[in-house]
Amino acid sequence: MRGVGQTVLGLYRAMTQVRPNWCFDLYYQTPNGTDPFTDAPQLTPRQIDGPGDRFQAWQQIWFPLAVRRSGADILHTPGAVAPRFPLTPLVTTIHDLTPLEFWPNDPGVKAWARNAARGARNARRVLVCSEHTRNEVIRVFRTPAHKIEVVRWGPNDAIQQARDPAVLQETCLRYGVEPGQSFLLHFGMMIPRKNTRRVLEAWSALPQAVRRQARLVVVGLEGESHGTFQQLGTELGIADSLCLHGYIPKADIPALLSAALGLIYVPLSEGFGLPILDAFVCETPVLASRVTSIPEVTGAAALMIDPHDPTAITAAMHRLLTDSNTREELRSLGRERLSLFSWSACAEQIATTFETVR
Repeated sequence: MRGVGQTVLGLYRAMTQVRPNWCFDLYYQTPNGTDPFTDAPQLTPRQIDGPGDRFQAWQQIWFPLAVRRSGADILHTPGAVAPRFPLTPLVTTIHDLTPLEFWPNDPGVKAWARNAARGARNARRVLVCSEHTRNEVIRVFRTPAHKIEVVRWGPNDAIQQARDPAVLQETCLRYGVEPGQSFLLHFGMMIPRKNTRRVLEAWSALPQAVRRQARLVVVGLEGESHGTFQQLGTELGIADSLCLHGYIPKADIPALLSAALGLIYVPLSEGFGLPILDAFVCETPVLASRVTSIPEVTGAAALMIDPHDPTAITAAMHRLLTDSNTREELRSLGRERLSLFSWSACAEQIATTFETVR
């Protein structure tokens, strides 16, 4: 449940509140875990399938036919791809065009981009989560500006600040942080866009006396990425202050964020930046990239750096670890900034869009 999944969950939970008389069908092909909407009777999961998936038959045939037969007023595709012939008034969401930025020659990315561009052409409205993505969709897909609407996502409802000292200490211990140690938190991935390699390089450049009293906790590493970054930590001489972990249970995220002296969120490109809002909820200071959409989320409520510059990342890390005044100022600014983002406001804006184009 990464960005797109979180936005679907947050948006449609809120949609049931702002439009209590509406009904929503959520179509899927393959079951994947438990239904997250069991407590929302307006939301009905509908599994559909059909023969011949070689040529995207589910997306291009069985899905739009099922929607048409249901009598739906609007088809919303929340992940940038849509049927070639939607058969129902279409609204599509495009979160970002980062695949084209980083893998423009990859056949899969090219196919995705063709589909997303076609969806934008066929849609009556295109929803994007930042002005940066809006400008990219206009530039790359040549989508008319009047069709594109910027909406602000909201914070994850499951994230609340953790305050119980016992819970904070127990969680930190499980992730390698001893009592009395401070730490910075980073959500890592192997893909270069997430910038985890530079985060480790920046950590290695901190004064040894600072690293000795602190830890860098990196979560979200799966498969080969865990071993790759473990080896890099050894090569950089920071293995003793580096705590690497795979995907973590959702229940642990609030305590880890709340206990951290800072969140290191320095991707090279991003469509929005939901972890920033999670950090604001937990009153965790944020170190963030000043590129693409990220400043639209942070405003002045984060330490902003060039994500290509490990020296700048190191300096900002040092400041978070050693300057309590900076941390307190960022907490205050984060609380203020958070008031600009809510799922109820987002849902109201999108519901109004649905009513306009149906």
